[in-house]
Order: sequence, then C-alpha cells, then structure tokens
Amino acid sequence: MARHRVAQREAEVHAALRAEILDSQEQLAEMERDHESAVTAVREAARVEAARIIATAREQLAGRAGGVVIAEPAQVPSVE
Repeated sequence: MARHRVAQREAEVHAALRAEILDSQEQLAEMERDHESAVTAVREAARVEAARIIATAREQLAGRAGGVVIAEPAQVPSVE
C-alpha cells in the first residue's frame, strides 16, 4: 500500500512538473515572438531613418552642386 502511494505521489509530481515545463515553453515561445516583432520594427525604423538621412544628404549635396541631382539607389542597404 505504501509503495502504491509513493508511486502515485511520484506520478502526480511528474505530471505537475511536466505541466510547468509546458507552460514555461509556451511563455518562452510568446517572448520569442514578441522579441522578433520588436526586432523587425526596429530594423524597419532604422531603414526608414537611413533612407531619410540619405535623402537629406542628397538634397544638401544637390544644393551645393548647383542643382545637379544625384541618383538615388534602388534600395537602402539592410541594417541586419
């Protein structure tokens, strides 16, 4: 009878630990998704800011060059 109670208690503890592990894994997955979303937003903001800075610099150079317009690149380099 005592062995049965011990085995039952071990099974309960194992089930509780397994549930805790699954919950932790779900929380970690959510944190990873949030992190990736934040990184994506920061990269996009940096890309937009870099494009703005480059455009401003081109305008300033064009003003100094007597109205000669410098061609813009097809794409701003990635900030990754």
